[in-house]
Order: sequence, then C-alpha cells, then structure tokens
Amino acid sequence: MLGHDLIAVPILGRPPAIIDGSGRKARDRIEHFLRAAIDNENTRRAYGRALGSFFAFLEGGGKERVQDIGPLDVRDYLEAAKANGLSTATLKQHMAAIRISGVDRYNDSTSLFKDSHSRSTQDS
Repeated sequence: MLGHDLIAVPILGRPPAIIDGSGRKARDRIEHFLRAAIDNENTRRAYGRALGSFFAFLEGGGKERVQDIGPLDVRDYLEAAKANGLSTATLKQHMAAIRISGVDRYNDSTSLFKDSHSRSTQDS
C-alpha cells in the first residue's frame, strides 16, 4: 500500500482511494515516481500534496481509477483550484506534479503508466 508519507488526501491524511481502485501497477508506479524520480525531499512532499489534492478532486467528481483520468480532468482541477484561491506558483507546481507523474496520460501510448491490462476504448 502507498504510504501516507508520500501522498495523502488533504485533511484525511490517507492515500487517495482512487489509487487503491487503480490496481497494484498504478500504485507501484506512483510510489516509484514519488520515491525514486524526485531526489529532493521538499519537492517530493509538495508533489505528494499536489497529487493528493488532485486525486481528492477527482474522487469528488466520481472517478474511481487513475486509468479514467483525462486532459479535461486536469483542466477542471486547475480551474477549480484557481477559483479556490491557489496562487499562480502553486498552480504551476500542481501542474508539474501531474504532468511529471504521468497520471494525466495514463491512457496515452507514451505514458509510463500504460498497462497492457487497461480497459480499451471500444465503439458501442
């Protein structure tokens, strides 16, 4: 399980449910990003808080898996965060955490999160 020291939902102090609902590979990749890809402890914590806020926003909107995140979700989150008074610098930091982690590109073929077991989009 992803530790609280890496990423936690603000106020609740627990890893976001959206990560647990995404499967082990997604959890492992997010943990790897936060533990191995970021050397600076302060940056790691800031990005963990940013991702925690982003995931909490998505959960509030009904998302249950990282695989369901798309570019419009990122846009909606940033617009809501700006409307709630986050500074430009904080918004840029949140966008960097989302972009560098790759969670906004989970379904993109270039994403580190690409999973051969992900749901495929099918025409109905």
